[in-house]
Amino acid sequence: MKNSYFSAATSRIFCYFGEIFDLFTDESLVPMSLPQLLHQDLRCQGYERIIFLDYTEGVTFLDAASRKLFQGKSAVPRVHGATKGKLLSNRGAAAVSQPARRDSLSYNIAPAEMIRYAGEFMKDGLIKTAIICSDGLNMLEHLQREGDNGSMLNDLFKKIESIHDPCNRNVMIFLFDRSEGQVADFFHGQRWTYVWESLKKRAVFHHIPPVPAPEIRLALHYLRLAGIGGKRLELDQDHLEDICQMIAGKIQRNINEGETGAKYTGTEELSACQLKALMQHLLDHFMAPGKILNLEACQKMCGQDMKKPAMEQLDELTGMQELKEKIRAYIGKYHGETEKQVQPLRLEPPACEGKKAGPNLHFVITGKKGTGKSTAARLIGEIFGEYGLLPSGHMVETQPSKLIGQYIGHSEANMRDAIERARGGVLFIDEAYGFAASGHETNSYHQGMVNELVASMTSHPGEYAVVLAGYPDEMEHMFSTVNPGLRERFGNHIHIEDYSPEELACIFRKKAHDRGLSVSGELDHMIVDFFGNWYADCQDDWANGRNAENLVNDMAVAACDHVLTPELLPAQLQKYASDEQQQSVKQQLAQMVGLSGVKQTIRDFENKLRYSDRQNKRNYHFVFAGNPGTGKTTIAEIFGHLLKGAGVLKSGTVRKVEAGSLIKNPDALAREISRCKDRVLLIDEAYQLLQNPYLIDQLVEKTNPDKTEFPFCVVCTGYEDKMKTFMQYNEGMARRFQVIHFEDYTPEDLLQILCIVLKNKYGRYGVTEGFLHASLAHFQKYRDIIGEKYNGGYIGRYLDEVEKILYRQFNTVYENEQPPEDAYCFTDSSVPDYLV
Repeated sequence: MKNSYFSAATSRIFCYFGEIFDLFTDESLVPMSLPQLLHQDLRCQGYERIIFLDYTEGVTFLDAASRKLFQGKSAVPRVHGATKGKLLSNRGAAAVSQPARRDSLSYNIAPAEMIRYAGEFMKDGLIKTAIICSDGLNMLEHLQREGDNGSMLNDLFKKIESIHDPCNRNVMIFLFDRSEGQVADFFHGQRWTYVWESLKKRAVFHHIPPVPAPEIRLALHYLRLAGIGGKRLELDQDHLEDICQMIAGKIQRNINEGETGAKYTGTEELSACQLKALMQHLLDHFMAPGKILNLEACQKMCGQDMKKPAMEQLDELTGMQELKEKIRAYIGKYHGETEKQVQPLRLEPPACEGKKAGPNLHFVITGKKGTGKSTAARLIGEIFGEYGLLPSGHMVETQPSKLIGQYIGHSEANMRDAIERARGGVLFIDEAYGFAASGHETNSYHQGMVNELVASMTSHPGEYAVVLAGYPDEMEHMFSTVNPGLRERFGNHIHIEDYSPEELACIFRKKAHDRGLSVSGELDHMIVDFFGNWYADCQDDWANGRNAENLVNDMAVAACDHVLTPELLPAQLQKYASDEQQQSVKQQLAQMVGLSGVKQTIRDFENKLRYSDRQNKRNYHFVFAGNPGTGKTTIAEIFGHLLKGAGVLKSGTVRKVEAGSLIKNPDALAREISRCKDRVLLIDEAYQLLQNPYLIDQLVEKTNPDKTEFPFCVVCTGYEDKMKTFMQYNEGMARRFQVIHFEDYTPEDLLQILCIVLKNKYGRYGVTEGFLHASLAHFQKYRDIIGEKYNGGYIGRYLDEVEKILYRQFNTVYENEQPPEDAYCFTDSSVPDYLV
């Protein structure tokens, strides 16, 4: 190995986790086991006595010099006879401390004596010694079970800690054939937490990552030059780097698929996760006469079709314009300035001392479901790999819910495992808002994960990329509640907008083409409006491109002659194929009670849209001034539909935000506006923005028609007097916003709304003329208070109280008997004489 972990050791105890039974290669080209490779490296570092301890095999050596130094050429106590007591209970009568044969390179020695030897050898500063526990978990388990509450381990650790001689560089190495998290689980499950805590406190941990491309290259050269059993590998060396990268990526995918329980397909497809299995696969399939491992054969072995460059794949994706521009800017800035990253072999330090830190490759991607966040993260890794910003560019995908542990320290171990697997590529953490959790105990576990991630990103810059993804609001909440250092590590925040109807139609056509289907002219003509209507009705639970893909799959089942037609649209979606929504909006406006002034304003606005110059479409913004319950949100939705019908907006749907939520974050308003491309942004109680006047100035700037980057509509709502002050703060408001006044409902309007609600929701009840007259009198009596606080919203509260009064009457008259059906009738006696 070029860079040893022992050349500048900061500890005397080391732990290796992972594929310890795999083969490893270095510049010697000879595949070796982990003990052999460690032995070679330790010898190069000047270690004279290298001892391997194994609970089952006893003491073994890989060189005669180490055996000699073990036999008595140092201050090691001689052992006479067998060790007594329960330490031998699992090893049988033959378990003695004397070597079986003097010329053997192995000795059958009881574990207790192994540990005593280890302690004495570690203290011996005259001979540079390395002690390797070949099966660390088995050794520690049996020492704990056979010892007196782990006293032998404690004594060993204390002896090692008592070494203060700077010339003593003796080390002890534990090899674990599991991940750090799995080893931690074992010790905690056995209630031997102190054993694990002792290792964490004293040892340097190293996680053996997946086989990297450089090590695969060395193994291929070994098979090409030396071969196995007289067979050699014919190799296309012109495409060697591509072949190595492809095999490394396949091994990484196999690991990820194995974790999710996926099945491998194809007898000739590579299913290996280890270098040893890879070499066996090549021996079985490519080392016969006439066989050659070239690019085409490698692609078949790795289950890949001929792929376009990752940047070209990204360009072909629908939408994601901001992401594409950001990635191109990165490539333009760093490509050529950065040499191809050199990926270390598995047992080398991941970062050499003095290495220049690479660029910040970490991204935060926000967007709703189905916007392609996972696809974008995968392509980011591949692009950075192709342009040399990352060694491999593979992607490791996980979620906080998969990393969260069951005890203190478990989450951090799981995070370290994920980071190690992602080295050289991308760690993609989906639903990253899961880092924030409620509850004190759960928060401590989640915080541990975040702290571990922040520490790794700080200490290993440029070695891998982290991509966090999730829904916008949840991600913002997460960043504001977890370690503030997490936000600082990400210089790139990208939001993927909901796909427009045109983009969804494009995805629909592409998915249909990929399935060998064609789209009829009739369906193709109306598909854009179809998606626009569907999105307008379902935006809160919208799945973007996933909806388009699922629609193709549903229609394909019944498609005749592989042609998709409007008749194949699912029954529940047929309503979006017509212009019913536009008609329903006009019908809804006509049925609204009162608001005569508002209705006239809408009719005038509709005429303006119809007859104005359609080539000079501009943004339209409004202030709705009035008391609560006067239908401001409904009217905002109607304006959105009108703007969509006139071609000003492509969607016209409404996104509602509370002004209070924008005040604390000066970037929140700009972010909300950026999310409302071709939509209506309704800012409720907008007068609260006066608490941060910068936001009002920003609003004026963003609604300047000469500087607007995309079409959108802003509707600010609030009380009449407060919105007047709001408009007067900045003189630009009057030029940008049209004010529409919403008058309070009259008692007669409220009575009309009452009759509509009774018909639609209270059909079971009869209604007398006396009830209607009494209700009108009630509305007249409390007119001012109802108008100031409720308006139309008062009717629901009112009828709930009327129903309660009727039931109280039932209780008095009928007691436990069921009232007759004609008793369910609202009368003047059901009307409350107080404000509800």
